[in-house]
Amino acid sequence: MEKNLVLYYSKTGSNRFLAEKIGEKLGCGVVEVKPRFNSFLYIALSTAFNRGFGVKGLDIDLNDYSRLIICSPIWFGKVLSPISDLISKHKAVISRVYFASCCGSSDDKKDEKFGYSSTHNQLKELLGEKLINFEAFPIGLVIPQDKLNDDKAMMNTRLSEDTINSSVEKRLDNFIKTL
Repeated sequence: MEKNLVLYYSKTGSNRFLAEKIGEKLGCGVVEVKPRFNSFLYIALSTAFNRGFGVKGLDIDLNDYSRLIICSPIWFGKVLSPISDLISKHKAVISRVYFASCCGSSDDKKDEKFGYSSTHNQLKELLGEKLINFEAFPIGLVIPQDKLNDDKAMMNTRLSEDTINSSVEKRLDNFIKTL
């Protein structure tokens, strides 16, 4: 029997919400990845310059899980340093990874400089064949059409019980089916 674990990093709560939803649907544990220094400045700089500060130890043994579902935002079109640090630290014991991100990028801009396609490519480099699936949940899925070009609305909207809709639920169900 496959044993799943959801790991997440979230600065604003959207990816925590996504991780909890996935954990609920799979009936598995959900564990927060905690960076050594959890300030916006440290994480932004370490992500931008590919220099992590490490993560705090996990209270679980990743050897016990055959599938990891990792949820994390995307900044600068990159995997955040707490997640890349976690992957680097535990790569030898990771079997399979399914990555999900609530992000600011949109489906129609996924291939631009800061789009989520570059993050998919970075994860492929980090994990190789261990990366099984990558799914983006752009915040634009929950913003009203008339606010899609409003940068402030994009930055202030969170994925939550109040904002989740059928588009997100469908994408989430399709992601779960790949597991």
